[in-house]
Formats: sequence, C-alpha cells, structure tokens
Amino acid sequence: MMSELYNIFDKVMMPDMYNIFDKVIMPDMYNIFDKVMMPDMYNIFDKVMMPDMYNIFDKVIMPELYNIFDKVMMSELHNIFDKVMMSDMYNIFDKVMMAELYNILDKVMMPVLYNIFDKVMMPEMYNIFDKVMMPDLYNIFDKVMMPDLYNIFDKVMMPELYNIFDKVMMPDLYNIFDKVMMPELYNIFDKVMMPELYNIFDKVMMPDLYNIFDKVMMPELYNIFDKVRKT
Repeated sequence: MMSELYNIFDKVMMPDMYNIFDKVIMPDMYNIFDKVMMPDMYNIFDKVMMPDMYNIFDKVIMPELYNIFDKVMMSELHNIFDKVMMSDMYNIFDKVMMAELYNILDKVMMPVLYNIFDKVMMPEMYNIFDKVMMPDLYNIFDKVMMPDLYNIFDKVMMPELYNIFDKVMMPDLYNIFDKVMMPELYNIFDKVMMPELYNIFDKVMMPDLYNIFDKVMMPELYNIFDKVRKT
C-alpha cells in the first residue's frame, strides 16, 4: 500500500505540482513582475525621482554655480581689469607715449619754442594730464563703464546663459535619459536578466527543490507514515 501511495505521489502528484508551479504560478509571478511591478518601478523613477533630481539641479546646484560665477569669478575679473590692465595702460601712456611725444617736441621745435614748451607748457600739461585728466578718465571707467559692463553681464548675459541651460540643455538631457537610456535599461532587464533569472529558477533551483522533496522529505514522510501504520 505504501509503495502504491509513494508511486501515486511520485509519478502523478509530483509532476502535476511541478507543472502547476512551472506553467501556472511561475508565469503569473513573471506577469506580476513584468506588468505590475516593473511599470510601478518605472513610474516611481520617471515621476518621482527624476523630478526630484531635476529640482535639486535646478534649484540647488544651478544657484550655487550662479553664485560662484557672480560673486567669485566676476570680482576676480573686475580686480584683474582694475588692478592689472588699468595700471599697465597707465604705465604705457605715462612712460612710453609721453616720452615719445616729449622727444619729438624736444628735437624738432625751435630752441625758443622748446624752452617755452619744455619749461612752462610741458610741466603744466603733464600735471594737468597726470593729476586731473587721468584720475577723471580712471573714475569714468571704474565707476561708470565697469558697472554698466557688469550689469550687462549680470542682468542680460547670465540670464540668457541660464535660460539656454534650463530650457534647451536640461530637456535634451532629460529626453536622452527618459527616451533612450530608460527603455534600454528596461529592455536589458526584461529581455536579458528576467529570462536568465527564470532559467536559473527553472533549471537550477526547481530540480534542487524537487530532489530535496523527492529524496529527503518523501522518504521521511514515508517512514513516519510507515511507523504510524505499524503502531
């Protein structure tokens, strides 16, 4: 009787259970994962994580980059122009051009004119230019032109650059990720990894589970049943 029961279980019920698991439960589990969980995971990524990442970039990183550019680089450029280039232009004018003009006047004009120019007019002109006009020109450039240039950069060019990045580059990057990379990742998972996982389960784990059940648990159950029957 026990051998009959064992044969019924081993040859009839076990293949049925295996077929139920392999043909009904496994496709259901696969369908649940493929049609329910995967779209949910995709939606979570697409509708929750991506907007968060976009917001972090748009509201945190970009203002920081903007501040670095606005407060560090612009002030550095301002300092370079104000302290290096202006002093160089001043030195070129003061030490090179003035000397050239002085030599032309000194060697061409008549001695009388030379004396008048050299002893009266030149010192006056030099003083007027050096002490009155140069500071005025410097002030005009430093206080009028530089702030205008700075404002043009800060209020016109920077917003334009920001808009280009925010409205052109960011949507492109987002589209690349959303329309190219995500479908690729989904395809890799759906067409490569899922069949592999299914094969591992179907060809490795299922036979092991079957062997454990058939060679370990069934003899144990058989022995228990046999001992109960004898008592």
